[in-house]
Amino acid sequence: MAETNRTYTTRINNVDHRTFGGIIEESDFVTDFVGKSCQSSSIASRITRDWAFDRQCIKDAENRDRNAEYKKEHS
Repeated sequence: MAETNRTYTTRINNVDHRTFGGIIEESDFVTDFVGKSCQSSSIASRITRDWAFDRQCIKDAENRDRNAEYKKEHS
């Protein structure tokens, strides 16, 4: 019986390109550094800014689609 080599490819990371996801910085891996303010985390504030950016991009895309549909209907 002939032996056949088979290669199986799987996708480990399912990346959602519809969102920004943020930028990973070297300081993200330093967990014992508090920073200038003990009241808030710079990492947490960057995450919330990234989420706000994603929400704004979604709104912009919806407005763009709505405007294109309006122009299509009224031309």
